[in-house]
Amino acid sequence: MRTRASNPFTLGVASGSPKDDGVVLWTRLAPDPLYGGGMGTAGDIEIPLEIATDSSFTNVIQSTQAVAEARYAHSVHHVVTGLQPNTHYWYRFSYGGYSAIGRTLTAGNRDEVRFAFVNCQNLQE
Repeated sequence: MRTRASNPFTLGVASGSPKDDGVVLWTRLAPDPLYGGGMGTAGDIEIPLEIATDSSFTNVIQSTQAVAEARYAHSVHHVVTGLQPNTHYWYRFSYGGYSAIGRTLTAGNRDEVRFAFVNCQNLQE
């Protein structure tokens, strides 16, 4: 007999696709991620999402509802916009008394980014 963990954020949280004004945040509600599809037979689930400028969440700048869609095994893919360039933010998803917290960084201004490429044409072993 399987027992389900009570923490629905067993797979944690992630951020990616940074832009100068936003990021994409991910999580999945999966108390037992190796068994079944997320929250089982539950339908879509709305979960609170907060974004703050500090780790203690005393300065929350955005608060919304993200959707853990049943058709995607209760995964969340939430696009956040309206952020400042080159700035750290903390975010948290909450469900069932549990909270998964992550930290992200927006990209710098496009005008400030420069790339350099180097190639060694005389490689000797």
